[in-house]
Amino acid sequence: EVEIDAVKNSCRMRVTVQAEASLDVSSMYWMSGSQVYERLGQVEGEKGVRVSSLGQTAQSREIPLIELESRRKNAPLCALGATPQCHELGTIAIMGIFEAALKGKLEGVLERCSLALLPLSNPDGNALGSCMTNALRQNVIFGFGAAGSGEGAVECERVWDYLSRTRPLFFLEFHSYPHLNRPSFRPYDVDRALFPDDESRRRGETFFDAVNKVAPNPGVRLEAGSAIEKQFRPSLISRLIADLGVPATLYKLHNRETVADNVDHSLQVLEGVATAMCR
Repeated sequence: EVEIDAVKNSCRMRVTVQAEASLDVSSMYWMSGSQVYERLGQVEGEKGVRVSSLGQTAQSREIPLIELESRRKNAPLCALGATPQCHELGTIAIMGIFEAALKGKLEGVLERCSLALLPLSNPDGNALGSCMTNALRQNVIFGFGAAGSGEGAVECERVWDYLSRTRPLFFLEFHSYPHLNRPSFRPYDVDRALFPDDESRRRGETFFDAVNKVAPNPGVRLEAGSAIEKQFRPSLISRLIADLGVPATLYKLHNRETVADNVDHSLQVLEGVATAMCR
């Protein structure tokens, strides 16, 4: 039972809990696409900031791209993205990183590299409240296996087209756990054997060393040939590693942590990896 505005600007919920059962309550919220579009409209044209669209979804929503220019000439490009799952904290993390850049808190990173931010990789799913699918019920987390063929979900096609064309130095994709039995702040640690050549494996080693140094908890290991590694083969991070040799990870924040703590940790991950990779 839900009462909207039982007290002004509030929502009161009544939930029946069975004897000896427990109820977990989280104050986590997701950031709506309209909030993202509104904020990007406010900052478009600021020095060093370029806002554009990778294309439109089935329901004609834009897939936004934010590019932050480095202070350094011919600096490498590094990319960060939000999970397509709207019930997780990816969009909040990416927009928090963007706000930090606007406030001058990423000067050290931008001295080393330019940044590409993908804050809303599943705009229709965000609006519909779906966890893994777009408006056409296509899976946009494990839909990158077909990306590049022209037959995949448009969200996957547009993101893959941009990243395969620009080939960033690394890619960080932020997700979060809602589960109380999962640790806060944990990366997915991908087997280096999945990189296509020795040079990319060396970059991958540097990348994951930096990620694991920041992470307070051991990563989820994706060993080559394991069940979980096979499950993730159609994901963006696996395609980037196997096809392009671009080091990439899925990084888990946690819904039980405050928004500020999640954003702060995301910044620590970015700063640690950029320092190690952009020399």
